[in-house]
Amino acid sequence: MKKILLTILLVFIVTFSYSQIWNNTRHTDLYKPILLNFEVGYEYGVGMDSISRTVTDFSVIITPNNVFGFGAGTGLRYYYEKEIVLLPVYIEIRGYPFTYRKSWLPYISVKLGHTFNLTEGFNPEGFMTTPSVGMMYETRNNKFYSISINYSIQSIKQPTPPNENWNAIGLNFGYSF
Repeated sequence: MKKILLTILLVFIVTFSYSQIWNNTRHTDLYKPILLNFEVGYEYGVGMDSISRTVTDFSVIITPNNVFGFGAGTGLRYYYEKEIVLLPVYIEIRGYPFTYRKSWLPYISVKLGHTFNLTEGFNPEGFMTTPSVGMMYETRNNKFYSISINYSIQSIKQPTPPNENWNAIGLNFGYSF
Protein backbone atom coordinates (compact mmCIF):
# COMPACT_ATOMS: atom_id res chain seq x y z
CA MET A 1 0.00 0.00 0.00
CA LYS A 2 2.87 2.37 0.83
CA LYS A 3 4.48 1.71 -2.56
CA ILE A 4 1.24 2.54 -4.39
CA LEU A 5 0.73 5.77 -2.43
CA LEU A 6 4.36 6.80 -2.91
CA THR A 7 4.14 6.03 -6.64
CA ILE A 8 0.95 8.11 -6.99
CA LEU A 9 2.50 10.94 -4.97
CA LEU A 10 5.65 10.83 -7.10
CA VAL A 11 3.58 10.92 -10.32
CA PHE A 12 1.68 13.99 -9.07
CA ILE A 13 4.87 15.76 -8.01
CA VAL A 14 6.58 15.13 -11.34
CA THR A 15 3.47 16.13 -13.30
CA PHE A 16 2.95 19.37 -11.40
CA SER A 17 6.65 20.22 -11.48
CA TYR A 18 6.81 19.66 -15.22
CA SER A 19 3.68 21.73 -15.83
CA GLN A 20 5.16 24.62 -13.83
CA ILE A 21 8.38 24.52 -15.84
CA TRP A 22 6.59 24.13 -19.18
CA ASN A 23 4.22 26.99 -18.46
CA ASN A 24 7.09 29.36 -17.63
CA THR A 25 9.26 28.42 -20.61
CA ARG A 26 6.59 28.04 -23.30
CA HIS A 27 6.63 31.74 -24.08
CA THR A 28 9.19 34.42 -23.59
CA ASP A 29 8.32 37.27 -21.26
CA LEU A 30 5.13 38.87 -22.61
CA TYR A 31 5.83 42.16 -20.90
CA LYS A 32 8.79 43.90 -22.44
CA PRO A 33 10.07 46.96 -20.56
CA ILE A 34 9.53 49.16 -23.65
CA LEU A 35 6.94 48.35 -26.29
CA LEU A 36 6.82 50.18 -29.65
CA ASN A 37 3.26 50.07 -30.98
CA PHE A 38 2.02 50.87 -34.50
CA GLU A 39 -1.72 50.85 -35.31
CA VAL A 40 -3.88 51.54 -38.35
CA GLY A 41 -7.64 51.55 -38.45
CA TYR A 42 -10.93 53.04 -39.50
CA GLU A 43 -13.39 54.88 -37.28
CA TYR A 44 -17.03 55.19 -38.31
CA GLY A 45 -18.64 58.47 -37.21
CA VAL A 46 -21.61 58.31 -34.83
CA GLY A 47 -23.79 60.98 -33.22
CA MET A 48 -25.02 64.34 -34.50
CA ASP A 49 -21.69 65.47 -35.96
CA SER A 50 -20.71 62.07 -37.34
CA ILE A 51 -17.58 62.16 -39.45
CA SER A 52 -15.66 59.00 -40.37
CA ARG A 53 -11.89 58.90 -40.40
CA THR A 54 -8.80 56.84 -41.10
CA VAL A 55 -6.44 56.40 -38.14
CA THR A 56 -2.70 55.83 -37.91
CA ASP A 57 -1.00 55.80 -34.50
CA PHE A 58 2.52 55.23 -33.21
CA SER A 59 3.21 55.03 -29.48
CA VAL A 60 5.94 54.03 -27.06
CA ILE A 61 4.63 52.15 -24.03
CA ILE A 62 6.67 51.48 -20.89
CA THR A 63 5.55 48.38 -18.99
CA PRO A 64 7.08 48.37 -15.50
CA ASN A 65 5.22 45.16 -14.57
CA ASN A 66 2.80 42.66 -16.04
CA VAL A 67 -0.37 44.55 -15.01
CA PHE A 68 -0.18 47.97 -16.66
CA GLY A 69 1.79 50.17 -19.03
CA PHE A 70 1.94 53.86 -19.86
CA GLY A 71 3.45 55.92 -22.61
CA ALA A 72 3.05 58.62 -25.22
CA GLY A 73 2.20 58.66 -28.87
CA THR A 74 1.23 60.53 -31.98
CA GLY A 75 -0.43 59.76 -35.27
CA LEU A 76 -2.62 61.03 -38.10
CA ARG A 77 -6.38 61.31 -38.51
CA TYR A 78 -7.82 61.91 -41.98
CA TYR A 79 -11.46 63.06 -42.04
CA TYR A 80 -13.06 62.28 -45.41
CA GLU A 81 -16.08 64.61 -45.42
CA LYS A 82 -14.14 67.69 -44.26
CA GLU A 83 -10.83 66.80 -45.98
CA ILE A 84 -8.93 67.63 -42.79
CA VAL A 85 -5.79 66.00 -41.41
CA LEU A 86 -5.31 66.13 -37.64
CA LEU A 87 -2.19 65.25 -35.68
CA PRO A 88 -2.97 63.88 -32.20
CA VAL A 89 -0.41 64.01 -29.40
CA TYR A 90 -1.49 61.84 -26.48
CA ILE A 91 -0.58 59.82 -23.44
CA GLU A 92 -1.67 56.18 -23.33
CA ILE A 93 -2.44 54.04 -20.30
CA ARG A 94 -2.83 50.28 -20.77
CA GLY A 95 -4.03 47.61 -18.42
CA TYR A 96 -3.62 43.86 -18.78
CA PRO A 97 -6.46 42.43 -16.63
CA PHE A 98 -5.54 38.78 -17.18
CA THR A 99 -1.86 38.09 -16.67
CA TYR A 100 -1.73 34.41 -17.56
CA ARG A 101 0.81 33.34 -20.12
CA LYS A 102 -1.00 32.44 -23.30
CA SER A 103 -0.61 33.43 -26.92
CA TRP A 104 -3.66 35.74 -26.69
CA LEU A 105 -3.44 38.59 -24.19
CA PRO A 106 -6.47 40.86 -23.59
CA TYR A 107 -5.93 44.51 -22.72
CA ILE A 108 -7.79 47.75 -22.08
CA SER A 109 -6.40 51.10 -23.07
CA VAL A 110 -7.19 54.81 -22.99
CA LYS A 111 -5.54 57.58 -25.00
CA LEU A 112 -5.87 61.17 -23.74
CA GLY A 113 -4.48 64.12 -25.64
CA HIS A 114 -4.82 67.12 -27.89
CA THR A 115 -4.99 67.38 -31.68
CA PHE A 116 -3.51 69.87 -34.11
CA ASN A 117 -4.87 70.72 -37.55
CA LEU A 118 -2.21 70.07 -40.22
CA THR A 119 -4.46 71.29 -43.04
CA GLU A 120 -4.64 74.85 -41.67
CA GLY A 121 -1.11 75.44 -40.40
CA PHE A 122 -0.72 73.36 -37.22
CA ASN A 123 -3.56 75.07 -35.32
CA PRO A 124 -4.71 73.46 -32.06
CA GLU A 125 -8.13 71.87 -32.53
CA GLY A 126 -9.23 70.31 -29.27
CA PHE A 127 -9.24 67.51 -26.74
CA MET A 128 -9.36 63.85 -27.80
CA THR A 129 -9.86 60.62 -25.90
CA THR A 130 -10.03 57.05 -27.13
CA PRO A 131 -10.88 54.21 -24.75
CA SER A 132 -10.42 50.77 -26.31
CA VAL A 133 -10.58 47.05 -25.62
CA GLY A 134 -8.33 44.65 -27.51
CA MET A 135 -6.39 41.43 -27.82
CA MET A 136 -2.69 40.97 -28.51
CA TYR A 137 -1.36 37.82 -30.17
CA GLU A 138 2.25 36.89 -29.43
CA THR A 139 4.47 35.86 -32.32
CA ARG A 140 8.13 34.94 -31.95
CA ASN A 141 10.68 37.05 -30.11
CA ASN A 142 8.19 39.19 -28.12
CA LYS A 143 6.44 40.66 -31.13
CA PHE A 144 2.68 41.07 -31.10
CA TYR A 145 -0.21 41.54 -33.50
CA SER A 146 -3.22 43.29 -32.03
CA ILE A 147 -6.84 44.05 -32.79
CA SER A 148 -8.95 46.52 -30.82
CA ILE A 149 -12.37 48.13 -30.77
CA ASN A 150 -12.55 51.73 -29.60
CA TYR A 151 -14.81 54.72 -29.09
CA SER A 152 -13.12 57.95 -30.12
CA ILE A 153 -14.19 61.40 -28.93
CA GLN A 154 -12.72 64.42 -30.72
CA SER A 155 -13.62 67.97 -29.69
CA ILE A 156 -13.27 70.51 -32.51
CA LYS A 157 -13.07 74.27 -31.91
CA GLN A 158 -15.58 76.36 -33.81
CA PRO A 159 -15.47 80.12 -34.49
CA THR A 160 -18.65 80.47 -32.46
CA PRO A 161 -19.54 78.24 -29.47
CA PRO A 162 -20.40 75.46 -28.90
CA ASN A 163 -17.58 73.20 -30.08
CA GLU A 164 -18.36 70.16 -32.22
CA ASN A 165 -17.74 66.62 -30.99
CA TRP A 166 -16.79 64.17 -33.72
CA ASN A 167 -17.44 60.80 -32.07
CA ALA A 168 -16.69 57.49 -33.75
CA ILE A 169 -16.56 53.75 -33.20
CA GLY A 170 -13.40 52.19 -34.59
CA LEU A 171 -11.55 49.02 -35.39
CA ASN A 172 -7.74 49.09 -35.24
CA PHE A 173 -5.08 46.58 -36.23
CA GLY A 174 -1.62 46.87 -34.75
CA TYR A 175 1.88 45.49 -34.54
CA SER A 176 4.09 45.85 -31.47
CA PHE A 177 7.78 45.11 -31.17
